[in-house]
Amino acid sequence: MQMFAGKKPDIIILLGLLLHGVLAVIAMALYPGGHIYDLNSIGYSFSQNYFSDMGHSVSLSGEDNLLSRITFVVSMLFFMLAQFIFYLTEYVRNIHKPIGNKVGSAFGLISLIGIILLIVFPNDTHRSLHVFGVYIWTLSFLVYVLFYIYFHSSTYKNPGGVVFISIPLYILVSLQLLQNELEWYQYMALTQKIMVYYMLSWFVVATLIRRNRPTINVPTKPSLSARNCRR
Repeated sequence: MQMFAGKKPDIIILLGLLLHGVLAVIAMALYPGGHIYDLNSIGYSFSQNYFSDMGHSVSLSGEDNLLSRITFVVSMLFFMLAQFIFYLTEYVRNIHKPIGNKVGSAFGLISLIGIILLIVFPNDTHRSLHVFGVYIWTLSFLVYVLFYIYFHSSTYKNPGGVVFISIPLYILVSLQLLQNELEWYQYMALTQKIMVYYMLSWFVVATLIRRNRPTINVPTKPSLSARNCRR
């Protein structure tokens, strides 16, 4: 576990987030066309198409969507990998806070299950499971953020900065839920992208901030030879 206590995993996290962003843009470019307001539209509309549209087996215009789906899935796998390493490294670096650390890490891992569900079950063929995965991902992540703030209330010199970058997450998710409840669908695709990209930015900022913290040496068990020498 010592390898996760250093700063090298942060580079992998940032690289995974970068690849996710780049591949998501490529998946948009490969999307044939169609959105809920115009099934005959050409290409991907940033303001009308949802992220999930790229993962469809068939585009809303009725064309094969294999290339966009594959690229979208790979981009989400990189996003999931970056989050997994982030959660794991946070667990190791805050191992001195066992109860809250374990509970918070559990919610982080549960959120990854949500990503797996939305990848495996496309919105066009398994809508209920896909939406269920989205809710698990976002809501579990928000619970994790609460524990994240708790982790660093005594770690950072200015913990208010962590709170400041986290508040918009709750506002954006609440806005999405409110639009869905009130059936204000006109801007949901756009606000969804703002929410997801802010989530990505949150991981980037949180990773860069923690690189300035001192590295924690995680206690390791002595080797068999070392124990024999003590005898």
